[in-house]
Amino acid sequence: MWRCINREQNGVDKCSTKTVKEKDLEQAFLRVLNREQGVAITEFDEEIFRRLIVKVKVQSMFEAVFVFKTGVEVREIFLNRKGAFNLL
Repeated sequence: MWRCINREQNGVDKCSTKTVKEKDLEQAFLRVLNREQGVAITEFDEEIFRRLIVKVKVQSMFEAVFVFKTGVEVREIFLNRKGAFNLL
């Protein structure tokens, strides 16, 4: 599970973002990676994630921004585990 750091440190009323399932974020990362890097990786690899991503900004239960170590930020919308929509 991924949780708002502000919520964890300062209490529930300090962050309106709810907990996001780790599998949903992993799948969103794979879509971003495959689209942005032109690869076809089908399984989440924590080592690749750690090498490429500096942080993930979870905007809501349905949206995250992946910040690459290069400074590039990529927004991804995830509606459920079966389908997702991207924001340009």
